[in-house]
Amino acid sequence: MVMRAEGVSEGHPMRDGALAVALAGEATGAVIKVNASDRPQLVRALRNLLVDFRGDGAVSGATSASSSSEDVFASLASRPFELKPGSSTDVDWVIAWYFPNHVDAAGQRVGHYYENFFSGVEQVVDYALSNRDELRERAKRFSSVMYNVSYPSYVADLVTAQLTSLPKLTWLTREGHFGVWEGGPGCCGLNTVDVMLWAFTGIVNMYPELVKAAVKDVARHILRPDKHYWYELFALAYPENMSLYREMLRRDPSIQNYPERLSAAIAEIVKRTGKDPTGRVPHSFRASFDLIDTYDRNDLMPELLLLALLAYYATGDGEFLRSIWGDLMTVVEGTRRQHDSLGTGLIEHYMPSDYEGMSRVAAEASAKGLLPGLYGGNVARVLFSGPMYVMNSVNTFDTFSLLGVASFTGDLWAASLKAMAEAARREGLEGAEALRGYSERAYDSLVKILWNGSYFDDWYDPVSGLRDRAVLSAQLTGEWYLRLLGLGLGLDQDKVRSALREVYTRNFRRWEGLLNGTYPGSPRPSMVGDVEEPNGTGILNRVGSQADTPWTGVEFGVASQMIYEGLVKEGLELLRSVHDRYASWGLYFNHLECDGHYSRPLAALTIPNAMAGVTYDGVAKELTISPRLGSPFRGPALVSGSLLSIESAGPCPGVITVRHVDGLPLTLTSIRVDARGCLARVKVNGAEVNVTVEGDRVRLGEAIKLRPGDVLEVSLSTTG
Repeated sequence: MVMRAEGVSEGHPMRDGALAVALAGEATGAVIKVNASDRPQLVRALRNLLVDFRGDGAVSGATSASSSSEDVFASLASRPFELKPGSSTDVDWVIAWYFPNHVDAAGQRVGHYYENFFSGVEQVVDYALSNRDELRERAKRFSSVMYNVSYPSYVADLVTAQLTSLPKLTWLTREGHFGVWEGGPGCCGLNTVDVMLWAFTGIVNMYPELVKAAVKDVARHILRPDKHYWYELFALAYPENMSLYREMLRRDPSIQNYPERLSAAIAEIVKRTGKDPTGRVPHSFRASFDLIDTYDRNDLMPELLLLALLAYYATGDGEFLRSIWGDLMTVVEGTRRQHDSLGTGLIEHYMPSDYEGMSRVAAEASAKGLLPGLYGGNVARVLFSGPMYVMNSVNTFDTFSLLGVASFTGDLWAASLKAMAEAARREGLEGAEALRGYSERAYDSLVKILWNGSYFDDWYDPVSGLRDRAVLSAQLTGEWYLRLLGLGLGLDQDKVRSALREVYTRNFRRWEGLLNGTYPGSPRPSMVGDVEEPNGTGILNRVGSQADTPWTGVEFGVASQMIYEGLVKEGLELLRSVHDRYASWGLYFNHLECDGHYSRPLAALTIPNAMAGVTYDGVAKELTISPRLGSPFRGPALVSGSLLSIESAGPCPGVITVRHVDGLPLTLTSIRVDARGCLARVKVNGAEVNVTVEGDRVRLGEAIKLRPGDVLEVSLSTTG
């Protein structure tokens, strides 16, 4: 049964498309035309159809119809069969669609990637029916492996529940551009960089090539002087630039009315002050990979670096890295130039730095009618706030102000520089030593300025002397990233564990979840109403603020990080809380943040790897396995497009078994396990492989490539 749209406009998404429902084997069908608004007519038609079906298990009548004035209904029934008590039969149904007229917000027909394989819905149906046994078996294998675990099954439930976000939220255009809606679908933006920081950690393990495509699209829109008029706007964010611009306007008022004169004036100003916004990263795409929404956030710079490196280390694709290395270095230098005026080596935040952190005086004057009309809105807010004229220091917690240097962006920055330095060293790219020095400087300042003995303060402003001691749950997201990349940590592990323990102790509520941030010793707004943040800024911490709220994606990321760092009990408690809350609400497949079906919780796909202690360095082709629950252990791992099943019967003596279940081939040159002081033997499909043991690294005599069905065994025995 095929349903097509007729008489729709050229830009309509259903134009030239069709929806089909098909049955394997023999089937009968019938269509009816009625006016659905004529309820008696509709009821009679449906009753007659059901009577027809009830008589012999089949339907009969016309098999095709079209109408521009009436509604067309179709029915489909399988071949008649008889079921006796205790018996069963299988009926295979296929629901397929083909809608190539996908038009983006810029009016471009971007289509869908499936157009490269199919030319119509009938071909989709034929493919599904012809390959249904293989498709069914692959789905069963995936489910079986994801639930074949030695840890609580609710963990597997949480992980697999997020997979619904992939078909619901994603774009994959005919030319291979990949996008993920922040939520909705249709909410906020496509490939919102600060949200993808979490979401892509899960997606890269299944579809690394898609993450590379997304990173390249963002890199195309890095702010440069030819990005009119975003460049001019963010150049004028700086008071020094704005002051010179006002002087220029006084001498020549026509500048503001001619595009070429405006751009030339801004270029001259930037040259004089050095306050150049080049290198800023776009926040998100507006339903088109050619339209972006803003450049107002400075956490996006290290986040784009980390996303690029996430794809690089997952795949080992040096060509990909080289193709965007110049863009990444533009971001590095732009960040240092724009956000390190004090020379701390960390990213500085300048107010206003969140959407609720602008002048309260302006807001109250507007609310009381003291500044009516135009002046009571953004004019007063912009002029009364500052020092920046345009916000350029917002972060992913965009109603949670950061001032001066902050733990969240500081650790992201230090970690991204560390990962970039190592990538540059491996690929022989420019800047390796400089990047390493920047990273070391950033880590040194992070500890000296923000470490308070148990966790990292939220922020400190060296200019005003103000300090914010909030415990931010995501304060060490950069360290989590380094762990995912297989690069260890940039900070002492004792500090990382201490900070995570403080996060758990102060921010976790069993039936609320992990709050984004709390102020030790200060009341929560959800308990007492709006209160001033205890940091001297006068900014309100409001009821329902982003600080006083749990975000499931952050919860998954922090739980994953806790498990990787050995705080397994705490990590599982966080996950149990998410499970119980969403199950009790009936929203298990719809995790909320900004709108439903939010994409940040795709970070849950890192949790199986955390439980197995698995990381994969795609550059070195090295797989690390160190189950965090000890042995015996059993569970899946998602690695660079490969689904693996991991079993461990103990470190030494013991056997670790890796089964490649599905996906892309996985190349290995070494395996890191707890092999110190042990003899190691490695077999692939029963055939022994030459190895040498170097500390905790079992180095293979030659590279091996695991494919679906292959089994690798690492046997460890004591030397005595």
